[in-house]
Amino acid sequence: MRDLGAAASGTKDRKHLSTIWFNRGLLHEKRGDATIDSLTDAKTEPELPTIVSTRTSDQEVAYVVWRARGTLIATPIGLAWRGRCTGSLEFAIEDSTDRLVHVTGAEEAMGGHAYMCEGKADEIIECTGADDEVPAGTACLGGSMVIRDLVVDLATGRTVIAVEQLDTGTPRPKIVLTDNALTIRGQNCARTEAL
Repeated sequence: MRDLGAAASGTKDRKHLSTIWFNRGLLHEKRGDATIDSLTDAKTEPELPTIVSTRTSDQEVAYVVWRARGTLIATPIGLAWRGRCTGSLEFAIEDSTDRLVHVTGAEEAMGGHAYMCEGKADEIIECTGADDEVPAGTACLGGSMVIRDLVVDLATGRTVIAVEQLDTGTPRPKIVLTDNALTIRGQNCARTEAL
């Protein structure tokens, strides 16, 4: 536990601090004394809201985390499957107010795969579906990346608005958050939503 405290005091990087705090929580839980309040340490607590992720053998889940009424609250914002053709998550806090947090990022839920067949001269090629093909396994090719912007209500933990698009290389919409409204501009969209 001292090593994690020393690591936390040696960095201001939000991603590193989130990982350290997550691991401290796991240690507290293993020892049977885990409560959110027992993790409070004013010197090393990351700036909130922040993004954290959890991993199991088959999935990774990203959360936006903040403190409300003395309790840490987490809302899931993305999921990626792990395994042979692993997906990916990359989220960050774009902006926040006293009431809302704007999270932006990308999710590739699954890395995607293709069926491979034997080709000429020991070559492995993608299967075409021809009757004479000899299966040779699968290969990871990458999946579909989804660009996502979420605005989460810090009082309820609910997603107020979500804007998603497939990553086609086109510019992302510009989203501006205030206490009262969310403005979305770009890709044939010019809209303001009252919050």
